[in-house]
Amino acid sequence: MKAFIHALRLHNVDLPKRRIVKAFLAVFDGKWPDHKKPSEKTVLREIGRVPVAAVAQATGPKALDKHLPHVQRDWSSLPPNACWFVDTRKMDTMLQDDRGKPWRPSVVFVMDAATREWLGFDICAGAVNADSICRALRMAMEKFGLPEELCRDNGKDYRSRQLDAVLAMLDVAVTNDTPYNARAKAIESAFNVFGHEFEPALPGYTGRDAKRKPEGLQRQIDRGELLTFHEYGERLVEFLTYCNLERPHGGIDGKTPAQVREEWRAKGWLPRQPDAETFAQITLHRTDPLTVRGDGVRVAGQRYYSPELVMHSGEKLVAVYRPEDMAGITVVTPSGRFVCEAQATVRAIHGQGMEALKQTQRYKKAAKQRVAQHIGDVMALTDEQELADAVAATTKPRPGPQNMPVKRD
Repeated sequence: MKAFIHALRLHNVDLPKRRIVKAFLAVFDGKWPDHKKPSEKTVLREIGRVPVAAVAQATGPKALDKHLPHVQRDWSSLPPNACWFVDTRKMDTMLQDDRGKPWRPSVVFVMDAATREWLGFDICAGAVNADSICRALRMAMEKFGLPEELCRDNGKDYRSRQLDAVLAMLDVAVTNDTPYNARAKAIESAFNVFGHEFEPALPGYTGRDAKRKPEGLQRQIDRGELLTFHEYGERLVEFLTYCNLERPHGGIDGKTPAQVREEWRAKGWLPRQPDAETFAQITLHRTDPLTVRGDGVRVAGQRYYSPELVMHSGEKLVAVYRPEDMAGITVVTPSGRFVCEAQATVRAIHGQGMEALKQTQRYKKAAKQRVAQHIGDVMALTDEQELADAVAATTKPRPGPQNMPVKRD
């Protein structure tokens, strides 16, 4: 009887346990007519005794991997920058854009294997792509130098030609993590610090799952109490700085990451610095194609405008910018052709919106002049009479008295 319950469970690993219970009880009388029928709780308890590893094996070989021995790596013998990890985490915090609409960010993190330092990051409002990964690596390389090896996720965005080209130019070796194996990524366990120490203290914390969802989340969203993109970035910088400089790490004998790096410096270790010309290839941030609206383009919750954009309304363009100088951006086509320089627009504060009003009036006037100039330039190349004749040639004559059909009796 017990063997049958176990076999039923292993043969139907995708079915809910309650349904397996019902299936067992449905055939019980026919198979064991002389036995007392067990209760649902008894059958459910026996299903729970099926070895987890056996269920995993029945599910598939990849599911069994986490129940098997694995190689434990010792990173303590490595110097800083010998190996970096880069991976993405979907954060358990809701943010709000400049219109108060909530959204949930993903963050690309870069971590040093030897020191456990958080070296760089990039907050993504949309899907993570090669540009996001390059921005996180750029932040890390500017401050900490170049790694000898980069262990990256096996996703398609991490294996992009753009990223491969950048790493090749910087002479960085690349290792792809084993797919579907979180234990092959040391950074995965390091992500736990965000769920335990960082996110629960922030407004908009969602909890890691539905059971841990805070009761006041919806109230915070309705009241507009969520953090903005920039506020969240400031909080994240503060926390990562704390982790690097003050928080002891069990994996490095209770030292802080900064202490480990300084110990290696004392031994004469120095980071490899990137070539300035080559490094310039990843110093600029590029957005995904953005739709041009009447008030310009939106980058990281901020609107940017130039009168030239009125000629591209409704088109998809790309913004190029430096994160340390967000006062203006460069707008190009997806193929890279220059369009214009756009400036950040001023937001109107209730009762004190004169500066925003004057800026908007200037932009409107300049945009109208730009449209009028375009029309004038086009019309100057043609003759109005030729245009009228062209239209007239395609116009059917309206029936008049002279060509009206004659009615016959």
